[in-house]
Amino acid sequence: KKKKKLPRRNVNLLEVGAINTQLLDAAARTKKVKTQDTTDTASLPTAQTENEDGDSIYKDIPVHKLTVRAIDLRSSHPGIETQDFLTLPLQSTRYDVIVCSMVINCVPTPESRGKMLCLLYHQLRPGGLCFLTLPKLCLSQSPHISKEMFQEMLSSSKEGNGVGFEIVETKESPKVAFFVLSRPLNNDDNEEKQRKERN
Repeated sequence: KKKKKLPRRNVNLLEVGAINTQLLDAAARTKKVKTQDTTDTASLPTAQTENEDGDSIYKDIPVHKLTVRAIDLRSSHPGIETQDFLTLPLQSTRYDVIVCSMVINCVPTPESRGKMLCLLYHQLRPGGLCFLTLPKLCLSQSPHISKEMFQEMLSSSKEGNGVGFEIVETKESPKVAFFVLSRPLNNDDNEEKQRKERN
């Protein structure tokens, strides 16, 4: 007997510093599927057409189970919200994925960059992923920070001074440093403990 598959929920994605609509376009893509059962058509909120016999119904359904919110300080497209990430309120439903590409290097002060890293962490649901990129030169030629120091800031240090991410993967191209970061599932207890120790 085959187990009935549970329907997958949409992945809730936030793109910070969106300069194009590639992720928005991916979320909007649909495909036509043919269905004989007309009783469940109300659950598919897209266009439908009958064939010449009037028997089959074709539905446009999303290709990806993806909900995208794209923000930027200066939006270049109607689908991209004009919003400063540093003032974005925390949502009751956190994001499954955050994409932050070549943004943190544009934040003007060290304090604001630290705040951005903390907010990336807090806007993610436990178990969520953050894809962070920045110019490699920021880590290799800065007199103030090295790649090792940056990774220490991202992760949970023994002293509790890091942001709290788990570094899943890092990569480098000749010009760009890539980080895949995860918010641990069990870190809320540690955060609460650290808060109590500070007070």
